[in-house]
Amino acid sequence: DNGLNVSFGKISEDKTVTYRVRNRGAAPLHVNSITLPAGFTANVSGEFDVPAHGEQPVVITASAATPGINSGAMTITYSDTETFMVNLASVVLDTNKFYWTFDNQKWPSGTLVGDSWSVTSDTNHGYSDYYASNSNSTNPTFFFTPLMHAEAGEQFAFDVAKKGTNSFLKIYVTTDRNNPGAAVKEITASQMNNEAVGSYNYKFSTFTITIPEAGDYYIGFEGGYALVNDLYGLVPVTIEHDIALTNAVLPATATVNNASEASVKVLNTLSAIEKDYTLAYHIGTQTFTV
Repeated sequence: DNGLNVSFGKISEDKTVTYRVRNRGAAPLHVNSITLPAGFTANVSGEFDVPAHGEQPVVITASAATPGINSGAMTITYSDTETFMVNLASVVLDTNKFYWTFDNQKWPSGTLVGDSWSVTSDTNHGYSDYYASNSNSTNPTFFFTPLMHAEAGEQFAFDVAKKGTNSFLKIYVTTDRNNPGAAVKEITASQMNNEAVGSYNYKFSTFTITIPEAGDYYIGFEGGYALVNDLYGLVPVTIEHDIALTNAVLPATATVNNASEASVKVLNTLSAIEKDYTLAYHIGTQTFTV
């Protein structure tokens, strides 16, 4: 399809995919050129003709020579002015960068996870890998990656698949998980891969964001009926403690001599056991320690 997203995945060696330029017409088809984004090459260059009702194999190679994220449009120009476009993406792995696949069925240490996110798979309907899945589109929640360092202009890549026509995913780059600010990218169901896997699922495709300024950031994902896998890029920041308070229910008012309940969930996002913490709450000018 014109505008199709094609992911070569995460690679450590060159990967090739063969496509075929088919001519379904009764006259020869003249291809003027094929242009490719950086990181990709083709076995054909310049002009060529495809005979009536014939086809021409075109082998596209994603190079693994240089670690980094490569993405952009492959554009085929034919009949002088007509164009056909396919969006290509590949990630050449750098062992110094953060890379998480969920294959161990766990969240990475330092991840803050909202209630509607879970690590799962659907081996009965076409998927073989595990991934992060969001089960609610009407009340979407976040998950935030561990804290990571980015250089200005550095990219972060991730794979996304939809669960249906109402799927969506918003991505944030933030220093504050409580107030992440505006999304830097929003992906709708129509932008996700429409190619089916099994009876009910869809293929993943790779998307990227660019970090505008150097600094330490959390990458946030706010999704509805969306699947996320293969997080890659940036350098993890070593931190000793990471305690987060979530699901706070704190009534603003209460009635004298009547019970009033308040609650909060205390999360340790790291893998090490935390000890010797105390919790205090404040009512007016009074402080109470739990």
